[in-house]
Amino acid sequence: VLLTAVLTACTAVRVVQQEPAAPTGATGAATSRAAVDLFFAAIKSGDIQATSAVWGSKDGTARDRMPRDEMETRILTMQCFLGHDAMRVLSQPRSKSDSTFYKVELTKGTRAQQSDVVTVTGPRARWYVASASFPPIPGCALP
Repeated sequence: VLLTAVLTACTAVRVVQQEPAAPTGATGAATSRAAVDLFFAAIKSGDIQATSAVWGSKDGTARDRMPRDEMETRILTMQCFLGHDAMRVLSQPRSKSDSTFYKVELTKGTRAQQSDVVTVTGPRARWYVASASFPPIPGCALP
């Protein structure tokens, strides 16, 4: 009976492989694709803090380089213009210098629009979305 219990417990234990945890307080993402996914998830959820943590340049987050009110206004504008029901990456990443380009499609209702999204590597090898310029999807009303 004891041997059965031990064998059952051993087979129930499984090793879960995870990405290395980001350093405490780290911004950006571990990979360029993760930056795209995190950025659009934050935009979709309307989370200003999460968006500000992954939007930036080779110098790091935009929130570290601009006044808070300006950053929040820009993110609210991005949320309006980039609001979507679904996002999908349409192509394999293309790299040029320190930037990676993705063809991304945003869908809102029955409308879909495509554009390039540019990610860049910043401090501590973290990735940031530097550019995501889509034509506005109708229905955006700026605050």
